[in-house]
Amino acid sequence: MKHVLVIVCATLGLAYLVCAAGCSGKYKQDHLGSDSPQAAQIEGMIASLRKGGVDGLDAFMAANAPSDLTDGQKKALRAGLEPLAGAKSVKVQQVDRFGDKVYRASLSVTADGRERTMFFLLVESGDQLLWAGPN
Repeated sequence: MKHVLVIVCATLGLAYLVCAAGCSGKYKQDHLGSDSPQAAQIEGMIASLRKGGVDGLDAFMAANAPSDLTDGQKKALRAGLEPLAGAKSVKVQQVDRFGDKVYRASLSVTADGRERTMFFLLVESGDQLLWAGPN
C-alpha cells in the first residue's frame, strides 16, 4: 500500500506541475496530431519498449527517461510503461505541446480484449523526447 501511495503522490505532483505551467497563461497548448514528427518519435520509442517487453523496462527507462527523476517518479513511470510493454497494441492518438519542452501523448492501448486511453508526459532534451511519467 505504501508503494501505491508513493506512486500516486509522485504522479499527482508531476501532474500539478504540468497543470500549473499549462494554466499559467505563459504556456500555450499546441495540438500536434498523430502525424507530427514528435508522434513518429514516440511511436518508435513505443516499438522499442514493446520489443524489450516488461523484462527490458529498466534498460528502456535508462535510455529514454530523464536522468534526474526522483525514485518516486521512476516508480510511477515504470508503473505507467509496464502496461504498454505487454499490450497487444499501442497507437498514438494525439500529441500536444505545452510551452517549448513539455509534451503529452494520448495513446490508445489494447490489452486483455479492452481498449483504453493512456496519457504520458514527455520532455524535450535536445532533439530527443524523454518519458517523464503518466499523466
